[in-house]
Amino acid sequence: MGSLANTTGITPAQLLSVETYTDAQSKTNPYFWIVTAKLRTRLDHRPWSPQFSDLFLTLKAKIVLGFKDKESLLYDPNELRILLARRIRTRVYLCGGPGDQNPPDRNPEFNRRYVEAGESIVFLDYRGTGGSVQVTNAAGDLDQDCMRFMRLLRPQDHAADGKTALADDNVDRLTGFLKLCRQDSIIRDLEAIRLALLPLGQRWHIFGQSYGGWLSLTYLSLCPKGLADSTITAGLAPITVSVDTTYRALFKVVIGRNDLYYTTYPEDVKRVKTITLHLLSQETPSDTGIELPRGGLLTAQRFLSLGRVLGNRARFAQVHNLIKAMSRDLETSSPLTLDSLANFERVDTWKFDERPVYALLHEAMYCRQGEVSNWSAERVSMEFPQYTWVARDEISGRNWREALIKNCARDAPKVYFSGEMVYPFHFRTYRALRPLVEVADRLAKHRWDEQTYSARQLRANQVPVYAVSYTSDMHVHPRLSEETATCVAGIEHEVLNVANGKLLEHGSVRSHTAEVMGKIDGLRAGYWSRRGQMDPTGNTW
Repeated sequence: MGSLANTTGITPAQLLSVETYTDAQSKTNPYFWIVTAKLRTRLDHRPWSPQFSDLFLTLKAKIVLGFKDKESLLYDPNELRILLARRIRTRVYLCGGPGDQNPPDRNPEFNRRYVEAGESIVFLDYRGTGGSVQVTNAAGDLDQDCMRFMRLLRPQDHAADGKTALADDNVDRLTGFLKLCRQDSIIRDLEAIRLALLPLGQRWHIFGQSYGGWLSLTYLSLCPKGLADSTITAGLAPITVSVDTTYRALFKVVIGRNDLYYTTYPEDVKRVKTITLHLLSQETPSDTGIELPRGGLLTAQRFLSLGRVLGNRARFAQVHNLIKAMSRDLETSSPLTLDSLANFERVDTWKFDERPVYALLHEAMYCRQGEVSNWSAERVSMEFPQYTWVARDEISGRNWREALIKNCARDAPKVYFSGEMVYPFHFRTYRALRPLVEVADRLAKHRWDEQTYSARQLRANQVPVYAVSYTSDMHVHPRLSEETATCVAGIEHEVLNVANGKLLEHGSVRSHTAEVMGKIDGLRAGYWSRRGQMDPTGNTW
């Protein structure tokens, strides 16, 4: 592809510091030499900014440089650049989300594979997550408004009571800040980091899992000249259809996953109805639900949001054991025990009390240029009789409580759990989301004019792309991923069901790393074979 200059107009980040990564290193990551790099870039990469023109964001990236030995210490930023230049390749791992931090030791098998091939691996905490939360002015002074926002967006780092009210001007400013936390801004952060760390003309390789695939498509659209290749697992975003169409397809998949669960545990049909009726009885004008150990509320609607867990069939048993324990509580003592309430919080994979950004930007990540989500999942739920309990009465024109009580009748069909859909009631039932309800509503009503994908650029794409989707993926619809693949020139894409006899699902890159990576290897080999060329990485793995 030739040499590369900076043609994006993005200012290189400033590399502030480098230090050896020590977080629980000896227990969770005894093998790899990891450093933490702090870099400063613009909070708003646009040439003009109505709210944040003179502010900068400090980003934290963890970089796996190799295997650990007694000499694995590094504190000099210039030495980091030298080490990266000497590595055969630099790869960036783009994790799921939005709103997740990106730890470097989550998948040792993944790291080992690339380190053995002579690569370094960059794990960036996306803006507003993990360690990428410090906002300063040009003089380096902390912006106090933005730091207050971070206390809301990273509640696990602060003593928050979940009741903090935001003044109107702060609601407006926090909403503006979150508008800068979508895919387009994150990719400009990454490109600024690449320009700061790698020698001029050196591209890096990206690997996107789930939401990381959304980011990969944005990178391919906005800054393709920074990429050597792109690998995507369970993350070919539905860029050809509207947010409503996406949820419409996903609701159907979730219904099927409910049916599979109840086929596996038919006795839970009755138990779920009993638990749901009990929770409804705890919601009165004077009592809004059962308080959970961490401060949130267990309501019928939050209980039925548990279905996100069903995206991993290996966790069916966890849901079943929770339901069985809650049912046993109600049979013997009426109140749910503290153990059952704590277990509910453990099984609940939303973790909104740790990552509010996930709830705030989940629907926004589906919005194409010019779209408004307007609480899409809630609106689309009204098309399905299984989900009469979701929408607010003023939206649906019916009483959701009465509808749910009817669904819990002995002779009524089973009650269906929802999947990976965010609803307004979550901002009442999760402690960390309560102060953010007005911000969430403004984001839901915002028209996203920023470009995250370029159909023209993707059709003209010259960057090798290797992508796998899964037939059994409850979170990213495989048919919509196939439609996306038709829009990306030069992509090698395969929809998988099993590999080496193992069922593949959304998170299989972690649970079945060898099987997924073996499929990726085949796609890479096919890409270069069809072009009559050798793989320039020289990898045979």
